[in-house]
Amino acid sequence: MNRTGSPRPPRRKGTLGRPALGDAPRITEQVMRVGMKMFLDKGFANTTIDAIAARASISKATFYSRFKSKEALLEACIADFAVRRSPHRLDAESMALPFEERVNRLSDHILDMIVHPETIKLERLATAESYRFPQIAEIANRMGTDRAQEVIRAFLDDAVERGDLVPVDVTLLAQMVMDLHFGFLRRTTQGTTKIGDREAIWGQMHATTALLFAGLRRKPEI
Repeated sequence: MNRTGSPRPPRRKGTLGRPALGDAPRITEQVMRVGMKMFLDKGFANTTIDAIAARASISKATFYSRFKSKEALLEACIADFAVRRSPHRLDAESMALPFEERVNRLSDHILDMIVHPETIKLERLATAESYRFPQIAEIANRMGTDRAQEVIRAFLDDAVERGDLVPVDVTLLAQMVMDLHFGFLRRTTQGTTKIGDREAIWGQMHATTALLFAGLRRKPEI
């Protein structure tokens, strides 16, 4: 009823208003999906909360009930991306393989993440906005790179424990492996490396990681 006592007219489909309780998770997911696409396509500075709300068909009040700022939305988007795209630990079947094959599978896993179009766009976004918004790179590193490095460090810890590698500073070595793979990402975003023949690219990375670990392999006892 309105103030005159007359029944309220039904809300027209597609108009903005308070979302139903059951729609809340779906709307949050929609805002993050729309926001991430706009950040990657238009840049952080050129994406406004008004534009995100309009594209997601929500009100600004609905946006602010979920994210206190555009920066908070970006952080949530990158965190979600890190969960979806960051490499995970190898499965039991892969971990039962010889060291060289395990390394190659881990390398493939990392490259699959790196050559994903969203990863390349996110790297370009962080580079383009680094002067005005250095927090973008910080968030990307904290949410994505650090997660991947932890997976590599756990893999190397296991290799040392098995006797595949000589005792080594696994934290430093994990950083070197990350730098090796992410150097490929940065060359790709700058256009100096093209993603073409998958077999050639993966083969090159396998050869490079073999060189990296050549001096760290434990020699069999005679």
